[in-house]
Amino acid sequence: MRGATTAHAPSTVVLMAPGQGRRDLLVVPPEVTERAAVSLMSAAGLAPEQRGFAS
Repeated sequence: MRGATTAHAPSTVVLMAPGQGRRDLLVVPPEVTERAAVSLMSAAGLAPEQRGFAS
């Protein structure tokens, strides 16, 4: 992306939209157990109410 100079982890997807800002999405592979996923999200600094699971 033009103007994007901030590095991001390989397990994240960065979404940017004019006037909407930046959103970093943590990607947890589907084969990871729920326990391991919770651990990853905790390490990323996500509070329990931010730990949404998508199917």
